[in-house]
Amino acid sequence: FGERLPGGPRSPVMERFDTNLLAAIRLAAKRFKGAARRSWFAWACKSYASGSPRAAETIFGWNRKAVARGLSELDSGTIGVSKKLPTTH
Repeated sequence: FGERLPGGPRSPVMERFDTNLLAAIRLAAKRFKGAARRSWFAWACKSYASGSPRAAETIFGWNRKAVARGLSELDSGTIGVSKKLPTTH
């Protein structure tokens, strides 16, 4: 996929992960939008980053605030509403 891995190719954090697995997780995340994407972030964060948004940011290159929001939504069982307002014509 030609992406540069966060933390550099020889980073101790990155040495624990297979590059094909990382690429597959990142690719899957790109296929989701909104709450579904944050849910995916939360799942991957809990599965591969010990539930740490900062570690998920380093490992996957995702915005840690979005990961934290996904974890919060998963833990509380509620989905946050987007702050974007619908456009009216």
